Amino acid sequence: MRDEADEHADDEHADDELRLDVVSGNSVLVNAARSERPHTVTNDAITNDAITNDARAGRVADCPFCWGNEEATAEELARLGPGAPGAPGWRVRVVRNRYPVLGGTDETPARCEVVVFRSHEHRLEDLDVAAVAEILTVVRDRVAVQQQAGRVSVQVFVNVERDAGASIEHPHAQLISLDFVPPALALEFAMMASAGPDPVRADLARARADGLIVIDAEIAAWCPWGMPYPYGVRIAPTVAGAPFRELDATTVDAVAQTLRDVLRSMNDLLNRPAYNVVVYADQTRGESVRRWRIEAIPRVNVGGGFEIGTAVTTHSTPAEVAARAYRHQVAGASGTADSHNSGRVLPIRTYS
Repeated sequence: MRDEADEHADDEHADDELRLDVVSGNSVLVNAARSERPHTVTNDAITNDAITNDARAGRVADCPFCWGNEEATAEELARLGPGAPGAPGWRVRVVRNRYPVLGGTDETPARCEVVVFRSHEHRLEDLDVAAVAEILTVVRDRVAVQQQAGRVSVQVFVNVERDAGASIEHPHAQLISLDFVPPALALEFAMMASAGPDPVRADLARARADGLIVIDAEIAAWCPWGMPYPYGVRIAPTVAGAPFRELDATTVDAVAQTLRDVLRSMNDLLNRPAYNVVVYADQTRGESVRRWRIEAIPRVNVGGGFEIGTAVTTHSTPAEVAARAYRHQVAGASGTADSHNSGRVLPIRTYS
């Protein structure tokens, strides 16, 4: 019979635990302490006119990420902009995640970081390119810190709205570094055996051949032929160059331009959806190198039992339809004609 001490020990080890399902082979990070984290996201979009100014101001006053509330966060690690640590003035601020999914609260560097954007009410697509570039510059530098510390895998992401996994309304990015190779990265390395050493550029070449390009520039954007998420967009340089942690200011600006334009088009096309932005930093295994890319994923598809049972995603929006719709939006924003599209495609929220 187990005594109370054994049960208490189990509770202690339940925090920050990587578990493997021996039946499916799926991995899960379990951390019971994260149930205590605050939730400030509502069902309303943060720019919804139905929210009164007083209500919005109240949420800002209580927001742990807004100017003047710096003491509500964990330790400040970096900032872009004036002001002393823990004081207002910043334009981008990096803090330890007070509710990390893994790692201790005093580990250096922190395994879980939050990159806070200045404005409470402006999502990435609402910002000008210079502001997006500043955010990407800070993200680049934090990825460098983690990789220089020897972390095996560094994952950066932005969750916008509740349907995309956000718990705090104030726009921000998160960085989580791992000391193991996650299954998705292991699968990417395995894919190199059949897709070649640079699958991203191979995918871009197919996108050019199949009319899937959204933005044709130094930093290109396209709808991958096999993207499992409807209206998902992949962003990457047309020619593989420096790793993400070493991108120069000119390249960061180009990435910011493409990312902001994609998100604005997504915003207009899909009626301001919840979305994720996922930054895949460069990773190396032996002689294989996973080159950096960014993916923007609107959360317009809800999987069901088939997806759970098979790990095969289903949706009803081919990449060529999504790319054509995006091109129309991009062309409209730039004031140019799009000969590939005769009219706007009006998507709906889809369910499997």
